[in-house]
Amino acid sequence: MSTVTSLETVSANIRRELAARNWTQSELAKRAGMPQPRISEVLGCRFDPSLKKLERIAKAFGITVSALLMPVQEENS
Repeated sequence: MSTVTSLETVSANIRRELAARNWTQSELAKRAGMPQPRISEVLGCRFDPSLKKLERIAKAFGITVSALLMPVQEENS
């Protein structure tokens, strides 16, 4: 079983939400009121966002912060 950090979990969940909406990082940044490079840093696990920033990202997606923090369920092959 692999260990996934919370930052990796947040990054994976943001990527999933971006894909589900067919949004770019720039689109998310605009909707969340954040600079696009900051979104890129979160996705690259180079920046651990504050709760306030997670709230802005979640609000942009129309989801809860807990949805961003929930571990991604891996499918068994």
